[in-house]
Amino acid sequence: MLKPQFALIIKNIKAALYIGLFMMVAMTNARAEDIEETQAHTEKQIIRVGFGAERPPFVYNDHEAGLEIELVKAIIKQMGYEIKPDFIPNARGYQYLEQQRIDLYTTLTEQSKGHAYLTKPYIDFENVLISKPKNHSIQSFDELADTRLTAFQNAKFFIPEIAAIKDKTALYFETAAQRTQVLLLYRDRVDYVFSERRVFEHYYKQAIAEGDLPAEGFVYQIHNVIEPTHYSAGFNDPKLRDEFNDALDVIIADGTYKRIMDKYDIRN
Repeated sequence: MLKPQFALIIKNIKAALYIGLFMMVAMTNARAEDIEETQAHTEKQIIRVGFGAERPPFVYNDHEAGLEIELVKAIIKQMGYEIKPDFIPNARGYQYLEQQRIDLYTTLTEQSKGHAYLTKPYIDFENVLISKPKNHSIQSFDELADTRLTAFQNAKFFIPEIAAIKDKTALYFETAAQRTQVLLLYRDRVDYVFSERRVFEHYYKQAIAEGDLPAEGFVYQIHNVIEPTHYSAGFNDPKLRDEFNDALDVIIADGTYKRIMDKYDIRN
């Protein structure tokens, strides 16, 4: 049998061991929590962004450059997120957003938003009518009755005037490949093209450069029948929508927004 003094020593040693073991476990847990917290700060969340298909100067076919791409990237960076882009035709873009295959689609209006939460308008498109030269300028969409009209994909959802006139035309159809619109007008397959002015002009110059139009091009007339269309981004999550709006305000205030606009020589 142990003497009382030895029993006390052993008891104290056991207690010290238990305390030491407890402290080691506590320190290990704290270290694990620190690592997890560091990783949470280091690994930024990803926002899946749907851009329209090629639409220069807003989205170029290399999917790296373009006003829309650079602007959205700057906003999402300011939000503190990483971006995972997807480039899809308008019609599928809205479906992807509804199906939550993307978190954000970049160009929506009140008419086309579906169930999305819209941001503040952040970009303007100069949607115009384009024709071969006329004796007068078109002042109203009503003048398009019984004419042949083509428009960009889903224009009938974006533009109420298009929705109202399309069934009164002799021919109405929408084209995802907007370069085709230039050739349709040149070949007199349509009377009017409804397009973003700068998009049409880009493809007009491209068609000349690639030999699809004569070197001298052809004369066309622009009819400004509506004010520029203000586009918003659409989110599935209202919290992300609010963060987008706050970040947009920041990049406007610090000059980033203007620098991107100036780079593409687009004045909103």
